[in-house]
Amino acid sequence: VMLIDCDLRKATIHKKLKIKNSIGITSVLANFCSLEEAIIEINPCLSVLTSGPIPPNAAELLSSKRMDDVLAKLNQEYDYIIIDTAPIGLVSDTSLVNRVVDMTLYVAREGSTTKDCIDFVNVLYDEQKLNDIQIVINGVNMGRRGYYYRRSYYYGYYYYSQKSKRKKSIINRLFS
Repeated sequence: VMLIDCDLRKATIHKKLKIKNSIGITSVLANFCSLEEAIIEINPCLSVLTSGPIPPNAAELLSSKRMDDVLAKLNQEYDYIIIDTAPIGLVSDTSLVNRVVDMTLYVAREGSTTKDCIDFVNVLYDEQKLNDIQIVINGVNMGRRGYYYRRSYYYGYYYYSQKSKRKKSIINRLFS
């Protein structure tokens, strides 16, 4: 697995993994170093390409032919490539990277992500602005929840309300 931090303005992966960020994807895209020099192997199953120094031209780097070449090379060497980008809508970086990805994971946090944000993702989905959008909900307090299956293609989690003791969809609970 290759993890790439393409949130070029506000990188965090190097902090969470406690690794250096002196060179990274920006260094590679600007031809300051080779791809091999920038890759950090965390363990035999995970390699990381940090963001590197904050560039003055992030959008230009992400939309470059060099970005396509780097990802083509990484595709030959890794089974999975996960690219972390800036939040959708704040800057154009996510849409620029979209041309080289198979799937877009939108991470929503229970109690933090607003209904407006989910509505925005629905618009992006309807207009097919991002490739294969999937939503991941994290930070869910599992409390008294269980698993349910409805119709042939829908499944999710439910919980029992302490007051009413009836099933309530987690999606309904998140955005009510």
